Amino acid sequence: MLGSDSKRNILDSVRIATETNICEVMIVFNSKILRGNRTKKFREVEFEAFESIGMLPLGVIEHDIRLTGEHFKKENSELKYFNKLEEKVCVLKITPGFDPKIISNLIELGYKGIILEGFGAGNVPIDENSLVPEIENAVKKGIPIVVSSQCAIGFSWMYLYECGKKALDAGAIPGHDMISETAMTKLMWILGNYPDYNVEKIKKLFLKDICGEVSNIRTPKEKRIWEYSL
Repeated sequence: MLGSDSKRNILDSVRIATETNICEVMIVFNSKILRGNRTKKFREVEFEAFESIGMLPLGVIEHDIRLTGEHFKKENSELKYFNKLEEKVCVLKITPGFDPKIISNLIELGYKGIILEGFGAGNVPIDENSLVPEIENAVKKGIPIVVSSQCAIGFSWMYLYECGKKALDAGAIPGHDMISETAMTKLMWILGNYPDYNVEKIKKLFLKDICGEVSNIRTPKEKRIWEYSL
């Protein structure tokens, strides 16, 4: 089609695969190299469709390929597969009037993990329609509940406000700066490959940086200055 950017994106992808030593999942689009687990699509038809969340692009493609150096590099180590996924994991966006029973109903349907997209810094209802009892019951049953942020560019700082801290005290796992799509996939991966893990072990592995999907930033003061301009 006239005006399509597909040819350029395909050629750029081939260049990245053949001319660099990057060894991770990427999105190569509009002359940018983006880490897959940090990327969201913001626009539906514009060439500037994808953006990295919580980090700069891994590099840019011009006449030469310029890399930031933050990418994972190819190694000669033996490849090991941890390729099982638990399909019974879902993302729920909390809305005004959200019925807490939705959580218990999902568990009755056999769901093994839930990502809750909370308000702002990972806040959930704690008075009317409180989610705290449902989170407590889920954790007692061994079902991990992760709370991420609905903000497109935002962290889940659940300790900041009472309506996040009460969920944290009930056993919810903070998503920190993981985007919801990544949090869901990671939870599917953990539950699929480590089915015998209890919630505490799941939490420990969930918050561990496996492939650049979560940073060690734990307070708003630690955010890098360029993140405020994204």
